[in-house]
Amino acid sequence: MDNNKKAQENIPQVIIDTDPGIADAMAIMMALDAHTKGQIEILAITLVYGNAEVKYSQVNILRILETFHLIDEVPSCRRL
Repeated sequence: MDNNKKAQENIPQVIIDTDPGIADAMAIMMALDAHTKGQIEILAITLVYGNAEVKYSQVNILRILETFHLIDEVPSCRRL
């Protein structure tokens, strides 16, 4: 097994459960940056009510994923 394959097997897999207002959005962008660098693998992002209503959270997360060109790679869903 080559070193690259070993490194990929040790990458943490993450599911982010969030209400992406400004603070969470910044943390998500940092996580997406790590995802694009292969440091972590984001399996999904779930959206919940918190500081921002879920409908606004959904718009925010889709904008963030679009900015990182990951809208088709990282699934997101809203929880009711």
